[in-house]
Amino acid sequence: MELKKLEERLEQISTGCEKCKAKMCNICPNGRLKASIKDKIKKLNPNSEVSISPLAKILKKLGL
Repeated sequence: MELKKLEERLEQISTGCEKCKAKMCNICPNGRLKASIKDKIKKLNPNSEVSISPLAKILKKLGL
């Protein structure tokens, strides 16, 4: 259950990051939060791949 919440939160943050034009992720609080959420997901499920790139989203929706 916690894994699903973390993935949903990561998805929400990534949506905001896609709209960002500054691209200063190492300074942005959302960039730091994304990194910590990815680390928590890897600890909870070491076999999962955490990738939120636009191409990865499309491939996930297509089932590839």
